[in-house]
Amino acid sequence: MLKIVNYFPVSVFDLSLLTITLFSHDILSINTNGLRNIAHRNRLFNQIKSKAAILAFQETHSCLKDENHWPNSLGGGTMIFNHGSLNARGVAIFISKRVDCQIQYTYRDSDGRVLIVVLELNGIKLCLANIYAPNLSFCSNDKATHEQFLVNLKNQLDLIKTQQQFSELILLGDFNMILDRQLDAIGGNPSIYSKSIESLTEIIHTHNLIDIFRELNPDTNLFTYCPGGPNVRGIYRRLDYIFIPDTWLGEVKVTNLIPASHSDHRIIQLVFRKSVNTTKNSGLWKHNDKLNTNEEYLDEFKRLFPSWTEEARVLEDPRSVWEYLKFKIKIHSRNFSIRLAKKKTEFRKSTEERLIKLEALLQNDPLNPEVALKPRLD
Repeated sequence: MLKIVNYFPVSVFDLSLLTITLFSHDILSINTNGLRNIAHRNRLFNQIKSKAAILAFQETHSCLKDENHWPNSLGGGTMIFNHGSLNARGVAIFISKRVDCQIQYTYRDSDGRVLIVVLELNGIKLCLANIYAPNLSFCSNDKATHEQFLVNLKNQLDLIKTQQQFSELILLGDFNMILDRQLDAIGGNPSIYSKSIESLTEIIHTHNLIDIFRELNPDTNLFTYCPGGPNVRGIYRRLDYIFIPDTWLGEVKVTNLIPASHSDHRIIQLVFRKSVNTTKNSGLWKHNDKLNTNEEYLDEFKRLFPSWTEEARVLEDPRSVWEYLKFKIKIHSRNFSIRLAKKKTEFRKSTEERLIKLEALLQNDPLNPEVALKPRLD
């Protein structure tokens, strides 16, 4: 029998030992495709200003004079900018006046692609990192630029973590890359760029983050880049992400992908539970060893593992190969467990509904042999 339990890294946490501050401010991120056009900007701002308290914008095309009036158009609050040019790049973070926080630190790169803010919020230091990664393509220069961008981002986050001692990180924005060929892309020739994924994976592991949209939608095709018009090539990609602390998983209520008023990217929205009850289920998360006896799970693993090893071949460091394979195995195992639990829930629900109908029929006609002699439901 295939043994895979030892592939899993030791990354468990005991929620019963943690004091967790409830985070309840909804988050939204959108590649705006430029906000210089007043009509486009007003339509988008009117669409999103009531949907979240923290808004992250990419490709703003903003300039210094926009800092005075854009926050008011969003309902009032604080807006931090990192300007690009009038027709390229630019990122911004808007924090509603409803959020009681203090800005402790701000970092801006020189290219209008990275904006990192450290906040004092509810007694914790929270880091918000909003990025607009360079375009990624088969071109070797594009690949090298994208890879270096994520390496620089990792180093900068590590440095800020050391200097500012923030306890939680939210990483979001347009990463211009997919993580899964089957679920994150339709049309064209989707490619996995393993070195870029390696750097992103290091950030995720270092700061204990999760891809919350994929966590809550493990088998769903998710597309955030959906060109309007005829889109004759039929190209759809998931390029935009929100990564949050893994301990916040139970606080998330809804994930939404919303068509924007004029952008070719969708709005990605994260809705948190608003209950004041901070009680969490305690317990230790670990791999479910029973999966090792599940034939469907083992068949999937045997089918997928060669493609993971092929993707990892471009990594030069054997440790990076090992970490990449462990990451893929962990994601697959967690997703399979979610699917398995969902199947059981759906079977139980359908069985209960059938039983209720049969009981109703039996009450109305207790001598009906077709009802009374129905097979027992397990």
